[in-house]
Formats: sequence, structure tokens, C-alpha cells
Amino acid sequence: MRFQREEYSENLVVEMRPLLKEHDREIPQLGLAHDPDWNIYKTMNKAKALRIYTARVADLLVGYQVFMIGYHPHRRASLEATQDILFLEPEVRHGMVGLKFIKYCDKELEKENVRVIHHPFDVAHDLGRLFERLGYMCTDIIYSRKVA
Repeated sequence: MRFQREEYSENLVVEMRPLLKEHDREIPQLGLAHDPDWNIYKTMNKAKALRIYTARVADLLVGYQVFMIGYHPHRRASLEATQDILFLEPEVRHGMVGLKFIKYCDKELEKENVRVIHHPFDVAHDLGRLFERLGYMCTDIIYSRKVA
């Protein structure tokens, strides 16, 4: 398996769509489907505020992590990365693949002087122990409610 950073592109979007559908089946958060506004991703990419990391077997996309990068409004000197979405196909989630993928992305972000990395995740698929193993700590709890 190969991990790498990739730039936003229409070809990558085409590759990601089937995985997004699979992600929806696995984590139907608030009953709302993943329906990214690709124009926002494109704009963020142009502004150098988007990082996409992929996991591939040969040339086949089997996973991704997407991060938003920027200076935090409450900590203006702190360049921070917030993971927007993380997914690995179930067939490749064996051994330490997920752990290695997260570590790879962390190291790449550290090379860019990112000081804090945030990983929100669905509580139905609690990854807390995995992140704690990597030195993360729980810093926020978010409550969500679908309003219409």
C-alpha cells in the first residue's frame, strides 16, 4: 500500500465518489449523505489551505484523508490542520494500516510546520483509543442536531 499527498483534481474527485458512497453506508451521520461542495475544495486548494492524502493499492484508490489547513482564529500564531474526512475501505483495514496512514499524514503535516492536528470522528465509530495511542488527547465534544 502506498500513501501520498495528491493535489485536488477532477480525476481525483471521480475516484473518490464511490468511496464516499461506501462511507455513507458505514456512517450515516445525521441521515445526511456526503455531498461535498467540490468548488469549496477547489478554492481551498488554490489558497493552499487543503491537503489530500490518499492510500492506494497499485493505482487503485482505497482510502483518503482530507485536511483543512489554516491559522486558528483563537491562536493566531498556530498553524492547524483539521481532518475533514477519513476513510479506508474495509478490505484494507487490517494490521496497522489505519495507524500507519494517520502517522504518515501527521508527519507530512509536521513538515509544513502544522502545530496542532484535529481529528473529529463519529462516536458510533469511536477511534479515541487509536488516536490516544498516537499521542492525541480528547479536547472537544460536539453535539449535533438535525433541524429540518
